Amino acid sequence: MYALFDLEDTYGLHIDQIDGELYIRLDKYRKDYPELIDVMHKWYEAWKQDQDDPSSLDKYIDRKLNYPHYISRKKEN
Repeated sequence: MYALFDLEDTYGLHIDQIDGELYIRLDKYRKDYPELIDVMHKWYEAWKQDQDDPSSLDKYIDRKLNYPHYISRKKEN
């Protein structure tokens, strides 16, 4: 829970409820919203790839363990 509280304070994430389900949402009015949403889209794409191709699990774990360094390595290639 403390990690979630920290995300709320640091990045403006907040809890919301839609149709009885709880969600964590971004505050789109924060000045750092565009950068944060961009990184979250990249995270989602990496996660989605792992869901579609279970053999990519090692790549996904490597990305998480080496974040944000894997982004700069990707640009160098």
